[in-house]
Amino acid sequence: MLKKKYKLSLKSFPKEGVKTIIRNDFLSIKKHFNNKNFNRFGVIISSKYDKRAVYRNNIRRFIYKNLESVYNDLISGHDFLFIINTTSQNATALKQTVIKFIKQL
Repeated sequence: MLKKKYKLSLKSFPKEGVKTIIRNDFLSIKKHFNNKNFNRFGVIISSKYDKRAVYRNNIRRFIYKNLESVYNDLISGHDFLFIINTTSQNATALKQTVIKFIKQL
């Protein structure tokens, strides 16, 4: 699990000057420069994905766990925002998509 220092509060993520680096039907990843010596990550999962918070939190934890494994390989000084878009993918396929996109960062 990522330390709290590396988690992005969604209120602090800017609405302007943001670059979408990866996008498909299920997942978008947005990036912004943050003037810090470390990266921060945030995850947004709509209740359209699943009404139950338990499942949304499991996906969120899964993303943070995989980010921890590639954290040292990323260039520091950026904020990354992961947005899960739709319900049309089951959890296993979504996890595979997330892993594939994290490796592309």
